[in-house]
Amino acid sequence: MDPTQSTSTQLIQIMQAAIAPVTLISGVGLLILSMTNRYGRVIDRTRDLLKILDKNKALAELQKLDEHHVRRQIRILYSRAQVMRSSIACGIGSIFFTAFTIFLIFSELSFGNELTNIAQFCFVAALLLLIVGMGLYVLDIRLSLGALQLEIKSADEDLI
Repeated sequence: MDPTQSTSTQLIQIMQAAIAPVTLISGVGLLILSMTNRYGRVIDRTRDLLKILDKNKALAELQKLDEHHVRRQIRILYSRAQVMRSSIACGIGSIFFTAFTIFLIFSELSFGNELTNIAQFCFVAALLLLIVGMGLYVLDIRLSLGALQLEIKSADEDLI
């Protein structure tokens, strides 16, 4: 057998083995993009509310709003920011373990190292982190609905 053909076949096997993990990285990357956008909005909204609470800068606005309501909103937003940070960290961890899985597959197929068990562990870790991250993402959505409900109640008790 031609050594060039053997190398080509081996390269094709490596590329085929890496396709599923690379697809996972792309999908998780898009989820992280969505999460960071939500995270940024939470931070911006929190800063806006903190400005309203600053009596020296926005006394007229503060008189229009219930200070207790604003403080509750800030607490909810801070909780959301913590949840989103954890969710983003899980997504990044998932990408790390997926990339490490690809590296292990490449190493095993290229150099003949027996790394299957480690690669399997890393892939399972990547999937578990993805699941936890998605659970936290759902929690953030639940918290944001609670904040919206608080806003609506503040505006008009009859709406909810």
